[in-house]
Amino acid sequence: MNSIGHKTEKGLLAKLIRNDTVPHAFLFSGPKKIGKKRVALEFIKSISCTNSGNDWGFCDNCYSCRNLESNTFPDFIFIKPEEDSKDIKIEQIRDMQERFTLTSFGGNYKMVVVDDAHLMNQHTQNSFLKFLEEPRGKTIIILVSDRPDMLLPTIRSRVQNIKFSILPKKEIENHLLSLGEEAEKAKEIAAISSGQIGKAVEYHENPERKEWFDSAIKDLNMLMRANLGKKFAYSKENSENYESLVEMFEVWERYFRKELLIKIMKPSESRLEKYSILKVKGILKKISQSKNLIESTNSNKKLVLDGLMMEL
Repeated sequence: MNSIGHKTEKGLLAKLIRNDTVPHAFLFSGPKKIGKKRVALEFIKSISCTNSGNDWGFCDNCYSCRNLESNTFPDFIFIKPEEDSKDIKIEQIRDMQERFTLTSFGGNYKMVVVDDAHLMNQHTQNSFLKFLEEPRGKTIIILVSDRPDMLLPTIRSRVQNIKFSILPKKEIENHLLSLGEEAEKAKEIAAISSGQIGKAVEYHENPERKEWFDSAIKDLNMLMRANLGKKFAYSKENSENYESLVEMFEVWERYFRKELLIKIMKPSESRLEKYSILKVKGILKKISQSKNLIESTNSNKKLVLDGLMMEL
């Protein structure tokens, strides 16, 4: 599936290809699940495709395109946290550095995409920095991250930052319709996906994910009315699964962001009558802090969730 939207970002990247001014390192930053990684792959395809012109475009049929898509192209490395790990290991970076010492296939670019690059710890980032400072030959490095603030300033200063934004609801809705989704369902999914095309496609392909979203909102509404004992009981029951916990925080964050806008723009329509604007902002800040603690530290998940329960 080709990426959806991001015409401005693609136009900038196409210009770099057209003018033969592609820098050796990029940072693709922006919210989760909006297509950054997909655009990174398409950019690399556009450079490597043997059937396209000197611009943005790729055939998806040549040797380069097919093997880049399947991650079997000899001059391309894709790095992400290994299964059952929250970090990108220093060994992964060292392995990449070793592979980049080999002669390029066909004498062209050697390329790497590091997904969730902020999940490199400081030692790993320092190792990566050395590679970034002294690339070998024709090299393209793309870091993909929704948390660029967690990258070392010395890394951020050595890459060209391409900032990606969420997609308009109508664009997501039209894409869902093209996938065969019913009109009302497409509109509903587009409304709750918060501009995240990846999330919208998940809801389309896996209806149980949409049901999970509805359940998370139902739980939140229950918790806002519950006493502290019930809140802590909920925390105990729901703090073990890392992925579910992070996604729950993301759903709740989207809910409160939407309600904050309603309270500011149309206060009479707000469902959070007992909460002031200041209180909603405080909850949003606490959710964000909780999510960051779970994602980037080894904090006790139950204690983190308990702290959020006290804020609701």
